[in-house]
Amino acid sequence: MGRDVELDDLGRMRAIAHPVRWQVLKELYSGAVLTATQAGELTGLSASAMSYHLQHLAKLGLIERDASADGRERPWKAAGSGLRMSAQPDATVGAAMMQNLLADLARLLATPPPGPGEASPAATGSAE
Repeated sequence: MGRDVELDDLGRMRAIAHPVRWQVLKELYSGAVLTATQAGELTGLSASAMSYHLQHLAKLGLIERDASADGRERPWKAAGSGLRMSAQPDATVGAAMMQNLLADLARLLATPPPGPGEASPAATGSAE
């Protein structure tokens, strides 16, 4: 998993511009391993709707299956260590990507600073 995944075509860029997929990708590329149920809980979607999004991201090579501890769960993980954009998005995709980033920034700025002795949201990976 040591390589960055290239965002080198509009199809991959469109996929990450989708707010639900962006939210899941952030978790997976932060080191989380999620099932469709867990990803659905994170995003507010049903497991079946989330499964569709996860399979689409896998088809694009952005995520991949992880080993299942019991053979019943079907967890997903990041396909690389990071995402690297190596092409220019069109105006629509670029605007959607910026909306996602601005929403992340707004959530971060709305989070109160940690009190004395508390870990910051950035250190814990949580912005909520």
